[in-house]
Amino acid sequence: SRSARGRERTQTLMTSLAEVPADEAAAETASSRAAALPIFSLAAGVAVLAFLVRLVPILIGGGLHFVGRYDDGVYYTAAEALTFGRVPYRDFVLLHPPGIMLLLTPFAALGRLTTDHTGFIAANLAGTALGALDAVLVVRVAIAMRLGRRAALAGGVFYALWLGAAGAEYLARLEPLGNAFVLLGLLAFFAGTAPGHRRHRIPRALLC
Repeated sequence: SRSARGRERTQTLMTSLAEVPADEAAAETASSRAAALPIFSLAAGVAVLAFLVRLVPILIGGGLHFVGRYDDGVYYTAAEALTFGRVPYRDFVLLHPPGIMLLLTPFAALGRLTTDHTGFIAANLAGTALGALDAVLVVRVAIAMRLGRRAALAGGVFYALWLGAAGAEYLARLEPLGNAFVLLGLLAFFAGTAPGHRRHRIPRALLC
């Protein structure tokens, strides 16, 4: 009977010891989720603010239905020509690298399925949303630099409201895309220099 009681006590002790890491892991997961929620809310608020601010030049300049602007019309038309089999530099003049044209090709295809106006508006809204995403990337870069959430919020709000960014990062233009690549490179760099983040070294080398 004594040996049976000893085995029971040993089994109970081993069971309790096995349950401790699971409890600690659950606590760590809950705390990480609680810590990530304010960051997500902060980024979402900055994104909404930046998107609304970048809508102002569009609304002042004639609205989403206005077709008198230049750059976005050139890029969308080039993408539409590509969907018909026309190749830039051979069949028509394009003074820029083809990246923006390729990115707008899905919207040109949408325009062929619906109307050109629908595809054009969708492309301009996507470019404006990318400009808002750039403000979120500023927040993420500040967090990767370990500057604190207040500094991240200040940087994101400043970038969202800054005239230089808001006046350029809207519509289907080069500026939102170029700034996004710069910010992604900074994010990969500072995330790669953080302790215990070796997995970021490859994307850092690709982006920088």
